[in-house]
Amino acid sequence: MIVEYIEWLYPGSFFAESSTEPVPNREHPREIPENANGYRFFSRQEIESQGEVLRGKNTNYSGWTYFGEEYDHDALNELGEDYNILKSNIISNGYRAAVKTINGNWYPLHDNDRVVDVRSFE
Repeated sequence: MIVEYIEWLYPGSFFAESSTEPVPNREHPREIPENANGYRFFSRQEIESQGEVLRGKNTNYSGWTYFGEEYDHDALNELGEDYNILKSNIISNGYRAAVKTINGNWYPLHDNDRVVDVRSFE
């Protein structure tokens, strides 16, 4: 049986942290956990055999949905000198834009990612 999961993204001390939980479908959640920067979906094959659940690899990842504000190249270039490394990393690595999340973390945006206003979930 294919089981759908949601992976929540949180700020961490040195690296982002995440948690996952099964969901009935890939509908966008009505409620978000406190401090979440965003989420994505993935699928996993799970089979029960002799009372044990055997889990396959995570597959069929969606793009990330981030809560925050999108900065395209023009908007990044308007940021002060304190952001030169960020600007350079985003532009030179070919990302289309970056997102500053509601918690102040920055992430590059890939083509299948999106940014939403967290207030649209309230």
